[in-house]
Amino acid sequence: RTMTGGWMGPTEQRRRRRLRWSLPAAVLLALLLPATALAADTTILTGPAEGATIADATPDFTFTSEDDPAATFECRVDTDFFEVCSDPHTTKFLIDGTHIFEVRAVDAGSNPDLTPAFRNFTVDTTPPDATIDSGPAGGSTISDPTPTFGFSSEAGATFECRVDTDSFGPCSGPVDTHTPGALGDGAHTFEVRATDAAGNTNLTPSSRSFTVDTTPPDTGIDSGPSGTTADVTPTFDFSGGGVGATYECRVDAGGFGACSGPGRSHTTGVLSDGAHTFAVRATDAAGNVDLSPATRAFTVDATAPAVEITNQPSTRVQTREKSARVAVEFLSEAGAVFECRLDDRAYQPCSSPFSTPAAAGSGKGREHSISVRATDAVGNTGAPTRIEFRVRRAPPLEKRAALKTVRTALKRHGFARRVVRSVEADCKRRGRYRFACRFSTRFPGYQLRGRGKVKLGESLSYAFRVKAQGVRLTLTDENEG
Repeated sequence: RTMTGGWMGPTEQRRRRRLRWSLPAAVLLALLLPATALAADTTILTGPAEGATIADATPDFTFTSEDDPAATFECRVDTDFFEVCSDPHTTKFLIDGTHIFEVRAVDAGSNPDLTPAFRNFTVDTTPPDATIDSGPAGGSTISDPTPTFGFSSEAGATFECRVDTDSFGPCSGPVDTHTPGALGDGAHTFEVRATDAAGNTNLTPSSRSFTVDTTPPDTGIDSGPSGTTADVTPTFDFSGGGVGATYECRVDAGGFGACSGPGRSHTTGVLSDGAHTFAVRATDAAGNVDLSPATRAFTVDATAPAVEITNQPSTRVQTREKSARVAVEFLSEAGAVFECRLDDRAYQPCSSPFSTPAAAGSGKGREHSISVRATDAVGNTGAPTRIEFRVRRAPPLEKRAALKTVRTALKRHGFARRVVRSVEADCKRRGRYRFACRFSTRFPGYQLRGRGKVKLGESLSYAFRVKAQGVRLTLTDENEG
């Protein structure tokens, strides 16, 4: 039976069953209702666009029914029941997620629009997070006054950036990056905030604090040789560059390389004698390199000085005393100081000439040595130079000894015994071991006059000029004639 009161035939019944299973309920109902029972059509005028994402949890909608200006409206969100609403309409508080808003007009006959107007939309009230992915690390010191930062957030987000107290503004780009204008030396803070597709802006921007330092460090050498050194592997200490600085060192014309350490120090390899230059430069924590390295010129002198003996005692020293004072003269390079010793005694400071008593011995005498060594201005001590000699204690030379010598010489040269015995000598000392003598004889009828020298050394020596009986003779210990 139809809604107008008539009966449906079998064909009409089958047609309507097919429509009921294949069409939406509202369309089926429209087909079943008479034309005079259809409600006015509904149109949404304003509100979130279809498929839009919004940050408003209570969006507003406006709507109308052009077919029936007097129509009333019913609204619902998601699976709620339709409720009477008015134009405009503000939804209840919606949680983040996808939603559907529906509105239908109801005409004066209480007939609702069977095809309500609707809008699918997404509510997103959660601010996005902005993450700084690259750029100077937090707390770092850099030498680049225009560092570049990279950042990211959720898909579709836009970004605003600022440095220090500047206002947020568009980031410089390219996409998802920001490079500020040249920054002055000192502490700085970079901040970035994201705004998502719904318009939510991050209220806690991501930030990086860093320090710009474009000033090269000033390196200083604190210790190490200057002038001349005997150290062939000298060590230098240095500073400058601040906390976290690293250093590079070089010697002479070599290239800069890592310093040997430990710490802020460098010990060179073995250097040859001669002039050298040590240089060191610092690289600070920001990467600035000292463009005027600190340098220290020095000279290596590892050659020990030699001693030259310029005057020394005879190899055989005679003395009538228990000891004889001997002296040695010497020289070495300019600025050298000397140490001397007698025999194996301890070295003692000395200067040229060095004089010391040396004990005498009988017979061939006592053996002695004097050693002299030099130390130059940088501390090199050379091997000692050694001289050797003997000190002999000779018996006293008296007049009778000289007379005996003269008589012995005359006797050896054939003078008559009675003549020899009558010889008188007048000797005077002319040195420690020498005598000058005059002699004559009082033997009746025999004429003998003479003079000469007697030396009582390790062996007796003499030389006489004698005139005897008008004949001139020269008598020596080496010439019997």
